Amino acid sequence: MYASYTNLKNSAVRNYERRIEPQWGGRTSFTWEKHYINVNWQIVGGAEFQQGDFNTLVSDNVNGGPGAVQTNDDIGNQLFTGFLQTDIAVKDNWIITAGTSINRGRVIIRRLSDNPVVSQSRRYQNEFSPRLAVLRKLANEFYVLGSVSRGFSPPTTAEVLPSTGVISTDLEAESGWNYELTLRYNLFQRHLQLEATAFFLDLDNALVQRRDGGGADYFTNAGSVHQKGVELQARYQKQMRPGHFVRSLLVQGDYTLNHFRYKDFVKGTDDFSGNKVPSVPSNTFSLLADVNVAGNFYSQLSFYSASAIYLNDANTARADAYQLLGWRIGWKTKISTKTNINLYLGADNLLDQVYSLGNDINAAGGRYYNAAAPRNFYGGVRFEIR
Repeated sequence: MYASYTNLKNSAVRNYERRIEPQWGGRTSFTWEKHYINVNWQIVGGAEFQQGDFNTLVSDNVNGGPGAVQTNDDIGNQLFTGFLQTDIAVKDNWIITAGTSINRGRVIIRRLSDNPVVSQSRRYQNEFSPRLAVLRKLANEFYVLGSVSRGFSPPTTAEVLPSTGVISTDLEAESGWNYELTLRYNLFQRHLQLEATAFFLDLDNALVQRRDGGGADYFTNAGSVHQKGVELQARYQKQMRPGHFVRSLLVQGDYTLNHFRYKDFVKGTDDFSGNKVPSVPSNTFSLLADVNVAGNFYSQLSFYSASAIYLNDANTARADAYQLLGWRIGWKTKISTKTNINLYLGADNLLDQVYSLGNDINAAGGRYYNAAAPRNFYGGVRFEIR
């Protein structure tokens, strides 16, 4: 069982919003296992339920405080998921996973600020979301993994009731089939791990964000989207022997090639079919290097590069590519048997890139950009008490 509570107040340019969001839920699972001479068999089944009872009050912004009420909504949402999966391992050469789930969701919104009170609801349900994955060991430390699965995702509360205040229970749930093929190879006693994955997601009713002239966001279904690409990863990790100046080393590089396109997306008189999906860079590369040395000193270096992205569905506005470099150095040690201390200094955006972080996609009037910080520095002290 679990529960959470959020009380958020947001003084924005166009309004003042207060959200109260209590939520609770529970999850249970049952496992059955059977071991034979060369075969291990496991079945896992269970269910999860979530319930949220929210209230969102939107008012005029008067000098940073609430003024006249614009909308007052009670939101009830429910989500139920049932799942069943079986895993079969044969001689450490084959691992076969087959499973399915069923999902049901419901959202009810009562607009208390209307007289009479207006209530809207929507129920989302899919039949089954199957998944099949097969891992095959082809040679020593060389594996191939293939999977096919169907996904289902109903709109979130923020998408059904966006900041425009317009209730959007007409939104459809996203669903689609995903196909993946992965090659994995381990070297140097598994200190070096190489992995390459090709994927293809055929997504229907993709949810796309837009912004109106007042800066409020809303969402619309974008027909079908083809998302395909390649992900490459190389990871080297090693714990050194006692006495070495370098105590431990971790270096990881990731590259992603994305080819995301609208397959069928017509909105009014505009046909965006074949266009690139905005906000998704065609290429990204990240590099992480963590080193711990004698004397309890450490260094963490990070680099991230993203190619240019389109900012609207028409592909007429674009944000330039950028590269981010960050570095942190520190010292950590025990000051008692139960207390650790960590002192650190760091810098972000060392290349002093001019870029936008958190672009507003499809914003009216070309207001796409949210300027990110230039080169900046920080420091801190962290205590851990056990």
